Amino acid sequence: MSFHSITGSSAWIFQALASPAPLGLSSVSVIGNSLGGKIAWQFAASHPGLVASLVLISPDGFASPGFEYGKSAKLPFILKLLPYTLPRAMLRMNLAVAYAEPRRLTDDVLDRYQDMMLATGNRRAMLARMQQVMLVPPEPQLRQISAPTLILWGEQDKMISYRNAGDYLGAIAGSVLVALPGLGHVPFEEDPAASLPPVLEFLTTHHQLASTLSTAPTNGL
Repeated sequence: MSFHSITGSSAWIFQALASPAPLGLSSVSVIGNSLGGKIAWQFAASHPGLVASLVLISPDGFASPGFEYGKSAKLPFILKLLPYTLPRAMLRMNLAVAYAEPRRLTDDVLDRYQDMMLATGNRRAMLARMQQVMLVPPEPQLRQISAPTLILWGEQDKMISYRNAGDYLGAIAGSVLVALPGLGHVPFEEDPAASLPPVLEFLTTHHQLASTLSTAPTNGL
């Protein structure tokens, strides 16, 4: 896979990850959630010699209602208003679907998302990126992944169905699944104490990180 087959929004990530030597690294462990999960598995498929282990948290990639193969995503009208207005209630409504329990979306987390969204050019860039996305069947790329792979998925995910986890298990040889009951699309935000330990155990096993990582719960990301 070349950089030309990757969307513009992620090509620079590939370029940075593909040259870990200046950082004193010979290999990397890559972790991604949602769109970040798709970028992570694309990188692992195209750079097998660099990826020591891969963690996918409810990754994007397979078709789902409203996101079909070979078709650009249809943006709801309300999203097209984002460059012009960002009422706090609208932001909360759009973020709440990522949580199995919307009450877990605290005011502090909402403030963080709002600050990021209000950064200059961010909303227009996000919409432009969403309009560029066109899904293709991911199995040929997923089958190229040789790194040990952990798939972490909230069973109550309302954004990317938990059923997709089986598709990844079938396509990535040797991959393992940890299901998280009662959690949604961003389990690391909803319940870090439940979602972090399996990741740490996996990385410790496959990339010798025991001495540098802590299992203490954290708030947010």
